[in-house]
Amino acid sequence: MQDVRAAIDNLRAKINRLDDLYYKGTKSEVSDREYDGLKRELAKLEDDYALFAAGEASPSKIVGDDRLEGFVTYRHRQPRIDLLPESVPNACG
Repeated sequence: MQDVRAAIDNLRAKINRLDDLYYKGTKSEVSDREYDGLKRELAKLEDDYALFAAGEASPSKIVGDDRLEGFVTYRHRQPRIDLLPESVPNACG
């Protein structure tokens, strides 16, 4: 069990470091494919070993955010269709 805990902790730390590099440092050390694989691996371990799951605080559940301090929010006059879920009926008219 300690091996699983260590693997989960290591994956979380690696993903968090990669997120900081990518979103705040604007550089990437790994390919998108490798990054996605790390997140999938972490999600599987958390699913298989719920005892070690971090819930919504897990990097496997968090979507990256590249907004820096001072970011100004802009409200669009029309909804951004490309951001709507595909399941929204009549979203395109």
